[in-house]
Order: sequence, then structure tokens, then C-alpha cells
Amino acid sequence: SRPKAFLTRCKINILQFVLVKPFCTFLAWVLTLCDRYHEGSIDFRQGYVYVALLDNFSVSLSLYYLVLFYMATNNALAPHKPLAKLLCV
Repeated sequence: SRPKAFLTRCKINILQFVLVKPFCTFLAWVLTLCDRYHEGSIDFRQGYVYVALLDNFSVSLSLYYLVLFYMATNNALAPHKPLAKLLCV
């Protein structure tokens, strides 16, 4: 059904951050050991730009679906005041 598919899509896209963030951290660590990662260096021959892009894309996607989930469940969750909890994320 459509509501179940929507919730599954929200769950997957919100929780993908939980996997991507540690992966980016591990990748940055490995690239640092190989001297291919210099934080803040905008050099496309180094890994920082690509790790930062992946990390930022993951955060953006997660927050986008978190807002979609909030908008879809706002009325049902109104007695629990979810906006304050959402803003803490």
C-alpha cells in the first residue's frame, strides 16, 4: 500500500545516514593514512572533496525525509508536540 511504501522510504532514507557517516569517517581515516585526505583542501585529486560531498548528500537526504515524515504525521502526533523533538535532531 502507498502509506506503507512511504513510511518504508522515509525509514530507509533517514537511517541511511547511520551507515554512511561511519563509512565516511572510516574512508577519511584510510585516505589520511595513504596521505590522500587533507581536511579543508579543495583538491579533486585528494579524497576530502568526495568524502565531504558524500557526507553532505547523506545529511541532506536524511533531513529532507525527516521533514517529509514530520509533515505527513504532524496531525497524528500533535498531542506529543513533535516539532521540538524534530528540531533537536
